[in-house]
Amino acid sequence: MLRSHRIIICGQSIFLMAIEASLAALPEIEVSRVSSCLPDLTERIIAGQPELVLIEAQADRGDLRRDLLNR
Repeated sequence: MLRSHRIIICGQSIFLMAIEASLAALPEIEVSRVSSCLPDLTERIIAGQPELVLIEAQADRGDLRRDLLNR
């Protein structure tokens, strides 16, 4: 049985969509997209318990990276 790796993508760029499509094709990867407009974005990302978070530069409101690193 393959181990599932969780990745959360935060952003709407075509570049991130291409990465998401490529990763979703791998059976051992579980990809989720989270809207950067959500007021509880940090909590949603933490609740997903990802191993990796990809954040589009325009999606980062300045505190997101800091909040994720401090948890």
